[in-house]
Amino acid sequence: MNKGGEKIMEQITLETPVSNILEELSAQSKIYSEPFLIESLEKLRDYNPLPYEEKRIDELTRFFVDRWFSQRMRKRYAELSPEIFELRRKMEIDTTNLKAITRRGDYVEMEGSFTCEIPVLVEAELEDEFGWKGEFTYEDWRNNTYEFYLSSRMPKVPSEVRKAGKEAVAYSYETYADAIRTDVLSNIIEDNPEYAPHPENSKLIVLWKPRPSDIHIEAKLVDKDPVLLLRYGKPYLVSAWREPNEEPIMHILSACKLDSFLE
Repeated sequence: MNKGGEKIMEQITLETPVSNILEELSAQSKIYSEPFLIESLEKLRDYNPLPYEEKRIDELTRFFVDRWFSQRMRKRYAELSPEIFELRRKMEIDTTNLKAITRRGDYVEMEGSFTCEIPVLVEAELEDEFGWKGEFTYEDWRNNTYEFYLSSRMPKVPSEVRKAGKEAVAYSYETYADAIRTDVLSNIIEDNPEYAPHPENSKLIVLWKPRPSDIHIEAKLVDKDPVLLLRYGKPYLVSAWREPNEEPIMHILSACKLDSFLE
């Protein structure tokens, strides 16, 4: 058999363990033993893929590295689904109870209400002195635009919880150190540092659910500068936008605005 034929047979022979790994991935919720994860990574590392397999081998390598870190951390801490941060709830704000501050420092009365979506569980870094903040924009029937600033103070974090947080960060460093001590993981991380979560990037996050009454609301009237008019016999205000270096004119336009005709 020529050398080219030998190379092809070598590829076919080495393909078998990779096929086994693909079968194992059919149930991603499965808990893998640590020896299995290391052995699988070693097989993937030693495997000389065909061109069309390179992407899949890379995906598998990244998957098993991620699973190794995940399962090592889960030995001590419960892992949560990232989808918890995507949960939303609607909040209706009655603007008649608010006054919006203008660029000149005075206040204007507001009318109506608007609905926005906020996280079900708000978050802030442990060292953040205030807490969660959210920003929303609202335009009323008079074409006035307001910026709303919602905020919720972080619950007081007990000293023993802060201590537990420091221990968790320390454990992430221990986990990373163990990975570096493991040859195959060390080699993979050296070539692809983005495959592994570095403890320097870890953050302690406080998560809580504030009552609507506990959410502080501030409103500001957006001073729009240039405007677009339609002169159709008479001038009609079409739109406006902000330019940082222009003098605000919306207060002049508001004083000159006629009441809308409603059917």
